Parts: sequence; structure tokens; C-alpha cells
Amino acid sequence: MKKTLFIAWKDKNPSRWLTVARLCCIDKRYIFCYTKGALKSDNFVPFGRFLSLNNVYVSDELFPLFENRILNSNRSEFNDFLSWLSLDNKSYDPLDILALTEGRRETDNLEIFPYPKIDDNNVLTINFFTHGLNHINNLSQENLNSLHPKDNLFLCQDRQNPKDQDAILLRSDDPIMFVGYCPRYLVKDFNILLKNNSKIKVYIKKINPNAPYSYRILCTIEAKCPPNFVPYSEDQFLPIPSKDSFKCLNTDCKISCK
Repeated sequence: MKKTLFIAWKDKNPSRWLTVARLCCIDKRYIFCYTKGALKSDNFVPFGRFLSLNNVYVSDELFPLFENRILNSNRSEFNDFLSWLSLDNKSYDPLDILALTEGRRETDNLEIFPYPKIDDNNVLTINFFTHGLNHINNLSQENLNSLHPKDNLFLCQDRQNPKDQDAILLRSDDPIMFVGYCPRYLVKDFNILLKNNSKIKVYIKKINPNAPYSYRILCTIEAKCPPNFVPYSEDQFLPIPSKDSFKCLNTDCKISCK
């Protein structure tokens, strides 16, 4: 089974997010490489031991760069943490943890996000926590208590947002209220799907009343994609190493992640 995560890095001058690397797990082997987004800024510096932008790095264990972004399983709150993520404490995958938590650390400017699942019917599925709940007013925060798992949500383009005209906010049905934003990494593709009038279903998968706001509302999006639609199709998502660099791995790793 293959899983793919991307790593975004914040360039502070100019202020922007670039997708600079990719991590795959195929048949229990972890494969890391840089993507072409790393070439778009003179400010980018390679991570730790991944010194070469042109190399493919392979390991039977999760690389420390990512392992260190997962809460230690010996911590007393670990089982509660997995419950927030709706993961089983006996069968969880560390890449699923990274995908849902975005590998957040206060000490750096990296963000980790997953490649979505697309089935044979071209239906895209992805889980995420809503963003921006810490910015809503007290009344809206109290209204969150009226939400329930399986409640439907709706995508609303926020074109007048001064920080991001591509932003997509989420609202409930009845009563109508703001319940956060879609993560940054989803907005470009979902603006395309909205423009194409694609059938999109958004619903609450889990609510964690006692969790921090960043882990409060776990959502699922299911979207019927148009023919030939490919998520994350921009150049910055493509690996820097050539296809020949992957041949020796004896895996079914696809360069484009399609």
C-alpha cells in the first residue's frame, strides 16, 4: 500500500508557501525526495541530513525529521491524542498522524499534508481539521457545541479575504455559522472543483470538545472529480530527481504521484 505526503515550507521573503519535498511509504519503505518547489526560492536550505536536492533517500524506518513531529507514544495523553485523530491505538500509521496534524512544530516553518485518495469512480476523499477556529468570536465558539458528527458543511469562497483571496471557509447548514477554513493546501484544487460545479460533500467526521481548536473539528470531503483531474498538478509538486533515480528502488513509485 502506498501513502504520500508533501512538505510545504514558508518563504518569509516574499511571504509564501512552497511545496519543497515529498515523502512516500511503499511496502514499509520510506522514500524522501525534494520537489521543484525547492528550486523556486534562493532562501531555501535543505533539511538536516537531506543535503542534496538531487538525491532519493530510502529507509526502512521513518526519518527522524518526521518521527520527531509525532507525539511520543509513551506520553500519558497519547491515547487521547489518537482519539482526536480518529485513529486506532493498535493499528495507527505514523503517516496518518502526520497527515492530520500537519506535523506542526512551533520551532520551524514547515507544514505536512497528504495526497488525497481517489477511487476508481474518480471520487476524491481527504480528511482534515478545520483551520482558524481560534480567530472566531466567543458567540461563534459557543455555537460549536451545537455541531454533531455527520452534520453536513458547505464550502464558501472567501474572495474578499485580505490575506488570501483563494480562501475557502466552511459553514454549517441550520443554523448557519462559520466553522473554520479549509487548509491552505486544498484551496487551489477545490476552487477548481467548485468552478466546474463538481459534486462535493463535506461532513463532520468527529468533534473533540476538549481538544485545542486545531484538533476540534475533524472533517471529510468527498468530491466527484472531472475526467483527467489530477490533484496538486503544479510544477512545484514534481520530484527533482529523474525517473532513473527511482528505478533501483524496486517499487511501484510513480514520479507524478498520479
